[in-house]
Amino acid sequence: LCIVCGGGATGYHYEAPSCTSCKTFFRRTVLQQRVFTSCFKNGACSSTGKQKATRQCRYCRFEKCIDAGMNPLLITSLPNPESNVVARRILMKRECDGTEAIVQLPQSPGVLECKIDRIIGGLLYLESAHQRLRASKFNPSPEQGYRLDAVLVGHSRLSMLFQDCVKTVRNKEIG
Repeated sequence: LCIVCGGGATGYHYEAPSCTSCKTFFRRTVLQQRVFTSCFKNGACSSTGKQKATRQCRYCRFEKCIDAGMNPLLITSLPNPESNVVARRILMKRECDGTEAIVQLPQSPGVLECKIDRIIGGLLYLESAHQRLRASKFNPSPEQGYRLDAVLVGHSRLSMLFQDCVKTVRNKEIG
C-alpha cells in the first residue's frame, strides 16, 4: 500500500513505499521548489483513498510524503540539494525530529509480500527439480548398446556435445 494515499504501491520510491503518482508528485514538488503554505481546511483534511488524496489538499499530501520518509537526496535529477529550498526544509525537519528516513509500514506491505512469494516460489521449484533429479534412474537397455563398463568409463553426451562445440569454435577462430 502507498503510505501517502493508501492506493497500490508500485515499489519503494525515495525510501518510502508509494505509488507512481505520489512519487511523481513528490519529485515535481521538490524539483520545482513548490512551497505549499497551508492547508485550506487547517490540517483537517481527511484525504483517505487514492481519489481523495491525489485531488484534495497538496499541502497535506506533501506533508504525508515527508512524514512517510521520502528522501529528496535520492532524486537523481536534483542538481544541487543544498540550493533547493524544499529539499533543505525536508532535511532540516528530519534533523529536528531526529528521524533518519524511518518509514512506518502499513499492516500488509504488498510489495514486500510479492517479492517474498516470488523467492519462495523459486525455491520450491528448485527443490522439486532437485528431488526429480535425485529420484531419476538411468537404466539403459542392452538394445541401446550401453554396457555398464562403457557408461562408467565413458563421457556423457553433454560433454561430447560440448567438445564438438569447442572444436567448431576453434576451427572458426583459426580459419
